[in-house]
Amino acid sequence: MEYRDFIINLSILGFENQQIENALESIGISDNYERVFNKDFLNRTSIKIPDSTKDRLFKYNANFIQKLYSYCEKKNISIIVDSDQNYPEKLRYIENSPKILYAIGDLSLLETKSVAIVGSRKHSNYGAAVVEYIVNSLKNKGVTVISGLAYGIDALSHKHALEKDIRTIGILGGGVDIVYPKSNEYLYNKIIEKNLLISEYAPGSYPKPYRFPLRNRIISGLSEAVVIVEARSKSGSLITARLAAEQGREVFAVPGNINSIYSEGTNLLIRDGAQILASTDDLLFCLGCDNSTELSNSNRFKDLGEDERKILDLINSGVNEISLIAMKLKTDVSVINSIMTILEIKDLVNIEGEYISIKN
Repeated sequence: MEYRDFIINLSILGFENQQIENALESIGISDNYERVFNKDFLNRTSIKIPDSTKDRLFKYNANFIQKLYSYCEKKNISIIVDSDQNYPEKLRYIENSPKILYAIGDLSLLETKSVAIVGSRKHSNYGAAVVEYIVNSLKNKGVTVISGLAYGIDALSHKHALEKDIRTIGILGGGVDIVYPKSNEYLYNKIIEKNLLISEYAPGSYPKPYRFPLRNRIISGLSEAVVIVEARSKSGSLITARLAAEQGREVFAVPGNINSIYSEGTNLLIRDGAQILASTDDLLFCLGCDNSTELSNSNRFKDLGEDERKILDLINSGVNEISLIAMKLKTDVSVINSIMTILEIKDLVNIEGEYISIKN
């Protein structure tokens, strides 16, 4: 049995990455991988192998791998082991690098310049607007957006990337053939058309809570930079930020209102040394993207959201107070304030107290 088949068989039997690492270290195999599945060897060996591990190895069946190959061929699932030439170099040297990956879609995206955009499942209007702003800035920059296809900020990151024809990779906490959460089925199907989904878990593996923090090392590992948009003080996004820093990736945090529970985590990250994402210019510079500011005045107002354009139209017509804009649009003042912050970050407006003006 070759190393590649050995790793795949362990994956089929439900061994997770650290367990595969432990098996390789403790059993000390050189070339004779097949003996690990031999009951006589397992019962006679002096190597201390937990009974639970033995029980799992006893379930080995030589036909399993062929069944997996047939299923993967039917579902267009690629299998990549860390000994394969197309294994992503970005992951090869991270801590607890995945021994095996399952993928659906365009594998060439694994070698592209990438940024991870992650955040809370529950988010504010401000957080949603920031995601759209960041993703819009990446159009035509040759950058791939990576996220976790979860509720909230993750889903918005993929959604806006697809809308702007920006390549995107989803890293899953279950098998690549499992749509989770079900509400993201549309995004799942759109991503596998031209983009990429990845998981270290065998097809058919249902997501489990502990797997989501584990997959975060792959999200950050495949990225040159990680942006945390919004996060509560105990958000899983903070795990991604920590892992990114340990892997030597750039970590950006979006500053938020100190009274907002959605910005507790990002403000703490900034306090502890993360870069402030005050403008996407910083992110684009980090990614080595050309961000020439010599744009025509009309180009400054491209790719605006519908609400942003309505607000700018009102300001242009002379309605230049936040309370009046909220009244005209029949929208809460807090929502208008969030959009104003985005317009200010985009360098489109001047805000002086209650009064707004369009920048020349």
